[in-house]
Amino acid sequence: MAHKDARSLSPEAQEDLRRRVIEAVLTQGTKKAHAARTFGVSRQAINNWLAAHESGGDAALAAKRRGRPKERTIAPKQQAKIVRAIQGKLTGLDLLYQGI
Repeated sequence: MAHKDARSLSPEAQEDLRRRVIEAVLTQGTKKAHAARTFGVSRQAINNWLAAHESGGDAALAAKRRGRPKERTIAPKQQAKIVRAIQGKLTGLDLLYQGI
């Protein structure tokens, strides 16, 4: 039988899994190794979640956005200069003097 990786779960399901594991370990007294086997996660993951919960409370277990941020990392004017440079319309000296 193939092991289902927790990363394939939705962010909400991952958050729920983290909360259930923390509850089992902290309030029910379940050993970390037993919780790892029961929930299908690693002991290191449980240690990471416990440390996060200790320093940040329940909010530290919340689902976070995944993937690259959508905002631009460079200004539109700078982006236009780079596009012109790639298209061969600016020379290396132009780029040097314009501060790209």
